[in-house]
Amino acid sequence: MLSNPRNWRVLLVLLLAVIALPTSVLSQDAAEKAELIPVRIGAIEGASQTYIPWLIDNLGIDTKYGLDFILIPLTATGQQWTGLRSGDFDITTGSFLDLLRQREAGLEVRAVRGFLRFSNPIVTLADSPYDTLESLRGAVVGTPSTTLLDWLIVRAAGVEISNFDLELEAEVVNTSPPLISTLLSNGELDAALQFISNTYGPIASGEQRVITTVPDLLEEAGFDPDAFYLTYNLSERFAEAHPEAVPAVIAAINEAVEVLQTDDSIWPELAALSGIEDEELLASYIVSERQAFNTVFSEEKLESTQALIDSLVALVGEEVVGVTVVDPEAFDFASYEAALELAAE
Repeated sequence: MLSNPRNWRVLLVLLLAVIALPTSVLSQDAAEKAELIPVRIGAIEGASQTYIPWLIDNLGIDTKYGLDFILIPLTATGQQWTGLRSGDFDITTGSFLDLLRQREAGLEVRAVRGFLRFSNPIVTLADSPYDTLESLRGAVVGTPSTTLLDWLIVRAAGVEISNFDLELEAEVVNTSPPLISTLLSNGELDAALQFISNTYGPIASGEQRVITTVPDLLEEAGFDPDAFYLTYNLSERFAEAHPEAVPAVIAAINEAVEVLQTDDSIWPELAALSGIEDEELLASYIVSERQAFNTVFSEEKLESTQALIDSLVALVGEEVVGVTVVDPEAFDFASYEAALELAAE
């Protein structure tokens, strides 16, 4: 059959078509990619802050809004602010308090959406005698940092509830979150304020239990547990370069959060990003994380957040807190509302 020159010519044409097709498709993909607006998001690998950019990328949510989300791994907390300042990132997450501090220091950045609500607990060993915050008087208590917003809130709430300042009436140990469980097990700590992601395993195994949580203390002290906590913070440099893209960035995040809240099938992969693969642990992890991601971002929360700042300043002073006023200009509520309208179109 191939001895016929005509057959050879037909085969050659077919081969050239097969070879050329992927090239044309790749060229088209490259052209479409070039039209997308890059959004560089900094996040610590393995932490829940990677969940939203992972979903946006893997589900193609970004391209729907004309964006290209690019995850840039962080290695330490605090790096997000230097990355925003240097121009390496366009958006990252961080506490509203650090946002206000950074703006005071000249960083042009605004919060555009809530990231997580308060959720961190104070934990102890299952068989310990501690059952309330005040019962920790004289105990050895660990914390990731005595300047951490959550720690300051624990102190302020304790004073409001029963005139009990944990830092002044306990022996406080600054230590890294991964070491807290080890120190508890070894008897070197009686209790600790801990990041919730580090508590799922020890609590599920029955080794640890929760004494109280930051949102419970906020509510008991008369503060708003839905006051601002962690937010998505967008560089003004990006907003000025791509004003039309700001609502799109928020809308993409909103859509990813909706998937996280409603689609159980994506959770095994999300949890695996944080090293959680135990099926028995997964159910409680999903419930807890969904609660944490259920944030409120509105002007109405400025007043209750200001009340929280007032209490912190009264307790530890302006120098420690770093700010005295919750500046409304630090929060881009207009773009958030525009994102809701964009998604409804």
